[in-house]
Formats: sequence, C-alpha cells, structure tokens
Amino acid sequence: MLQLMLCNEPFCSFVLSCLDDTNGFCTAIVEIAIPQRWMIADISISNVVRYTNTVPVYLNCKKLKQKNYWICISDGRFFTSVDNRLISKTLIDARADVVAVNVIPQLGASYEKVLTTSQNELVGFRLFYEDAVQIAPVPYDWPHYLFIRADIINNLVSKSGMPAVFEELLDICNSKSHSVQGFNIGGTVLDLAEEDGFLKLVKHKLGNGEMPNRYLADYLRTNGRDDINIADSARLFGKILIGKGVDIGENSVIVGPSIIGNDVKVGQDAVVRASVIGPGFLLQSGEVIEEKALIHSTVGSGKSIGTGR
Repeated sequence: MLQLMLCNEPFCSFVLSCLDDTNGFCTAIVEIAIPQRWMIADISISNVVRYTNTVPVYLNCKKLKQKNYWICISDGRFFTSVDNRLISKTLIDARADVVAVNVIPQLGASYEKVLTTSQNELVGFRLFYEDAVQIAPVPYDWPHYLFIRADIINNLVSKSGMPAVFEELLDICNSKSHSVQGFNIGGTVLDLAEEDGFLKLVKHKLGNGEMPNRYLADYLRTNGRDDINIADSARLFGKILIGKGVDIGENSVIVGPSIIGNDVKVGQDAVVRASVIGPGFLLQSGEVIEEKALIHSTVGSGKSIGTGR
C-alpha cells in the first residue's frame, strides 16, 4: 500500500511530508531513503535518496565525532508518536553503542492493563499514568527507531551505506564489539501498509497539518486548474487533497479529511467521507464511501467499486 502511494500524487507529497517530521526529536538533517525498485511520483524533494542493497546514511556532519550525538534510523512503514523527553532519557540511561526502540501502545499513558493469574482469573487492573519504558530483547528485524552513537557510525557503514538487512547490521556490531540494547517505549504507532493505519494518519496529519496549496480543494476552487473538473453543485467540506485529472460530478459530496487520487471520477450524487480514493477509480452515481482506503485500481481503468453503504 505504501509503495503504491508513493507512485502517485497527491499521496506522495502527503506521505513524504509525514515521514519528514515523524522524528520530532531530531534537530539535524533528515533524509528519506526509498528503495530504487519503487517508482515515486515526479516531485522535487531534496532529502529523498534511493538505495538498492545498502541504505545510504548521511555522514557529512561535524557532530559525528561527538559521543553525545546519535544517528536515528526509523522504519518508514510506521508513523509513530512518542514523548521526546522519554526518548532522550532512554538514550542517556542506555549503556550501549546502538539502541533499538520499538513503540508499544500498551505502555502508553492511561492504558489500562488487565492482570490475571495463570488460570486466567482476574486479579486487578493496572493503569499507566505516564508513558513507560521497558528493557526488551534486541529485535530480529528493523525496530521503529534505531539509534547509533555518532562517534561509531563510521565503523558500521561502508562507502556504499548500511546493510538493508537488520541481522547483518547486528553481525557487524558483534564483530566490532559494539554493544546493542533493546527497549520498548509507550506511544502510538500506525502501520502505513494497512488501511486502518493510513486512514488514521490522514485524519491526524491532514486534519491538523499543513499541505501544499496546489492540492487543497479550497485552493483549487478559488484559483482553478485546467486538469480537474468540480461541478458547481458539488459540495466539499474540510481539508481535501485532489490529484490530477479528477472529475467531481453534480450534487456529489466530499467530506474531509480525504484524499482523491489522480484520474478519479466521482459520479453524480456520490458521497465520500473521511476516505482515501486511489488513482483511476470510478465512483458510480449514488455511491457512498465512508472511512475507507480504496487504492487497488489502475489509472484509466474505469474500475467501479462496490457500494460502501
């Protein structure tokens, strides 16, 4: 799903802007690495780099020689939200050169945990009043966040970059006697490869964040754009991103936060509410789509979807 989103606008700009600020605790340079085999929309974003077998890591920074600085590598499949102060404290307390952090919602503040015996008898409840941190085994696959001390990064990265396979990186750490420690930390995590995760991201970021005006429905209605058609009787509410070649029919209703992909045809009297419509979909007259992510279509296919009623 994430791969398809990066192929088309306005999804690509939206996803990359979200990934760009997912590391809110980072104050240095941020790079977004995308596999070379993935197609991405033709947009100009300076901090996007492509990779094949190894992941490029930005090393042209004077601070890399300072031990109190960290390089952060995050898994772009997941959008996470954590307490930055808790991350900082974890790194200060960690007695390791490399720290693997996974975000666990069950450790988040106000999460109520049911306590039972081995026979599944109820003992009581436990309520976290602040986000918690737990020492955890080092994971076998890439964690949500991987922190590497800046002063050792050159020991782990070759000229071509860092291994794309996490176990290979762990092998390098072991061979060079660099310690690795795992932690679980409370927070929220959204899987952008799943429908529910992507819809929650759209609701959170599009509803509250800033997006390029050229895709916002309000801007398009005011300034016009030759490649789209929005009927005068169509009603659009909230923040809506609209791609190229879109046709929105008479008396249709679109309620944000929503994203309408390239070449989508919204039929007369159709309703779209808080949804993501991928490129090339044909919404028939009277169709109702509510809180859905519809992406499996091809541009110009004229594919019709089942009713969302």
